[in-house]
Amino acid sequence: RTTGKNKKRNQMKNIVLFCTLFLLNNTFAQNIVGKWKCIATYSSFDNKKTNMQAALHQSRPCTKNTVFDFQSNGKIVRNYSACDAKYIETQNKFWKDQKWKLDGNNLKTSVTDFSLFNEYTITFSGNKMTWTNKDETIVYQKL
Repeated sequence: RTTGKNKKRNQMKNIVLFCTLFLLNNTFAQNIVGKWKCIATYSSFDNKKTNMQAALHQSRPCTKNTVFDFQSNGKIVRNYSACDAKYIETQNKFWKDQKWKLDGNNLKTSVTDFSLFNEYTITFSGNKMTWTNKDETIVYQKL
């Protein structure tokens, strides 16, 4: 027979176990699907790394508010809410067919149904997602 103290102790153990499992699941089960903000794009020129995202934000401040929606169907939708109509129209034409495909930690992006593609190694740390290849590193922050 379970006493009142043992019942409360078992309830507390169950609560602690549930919270631990919830935190572990949210820490390790990260996923590209969702809304992200690009916070850095590092490219190398003449052996010097340059943050191209910072340069873009300096020349077009509205791009700081761009949201990248990585959808479960493999599409990437960009929302340029704060930019002028002409810029949004141009970007939407250029990126309208952009897709992503993930195999383990190998990520491919393409605007040509993968006949041509960029390939990256993808990693997650906290609320950050990083894509890396020999030419660039792109860092996103989860919204």
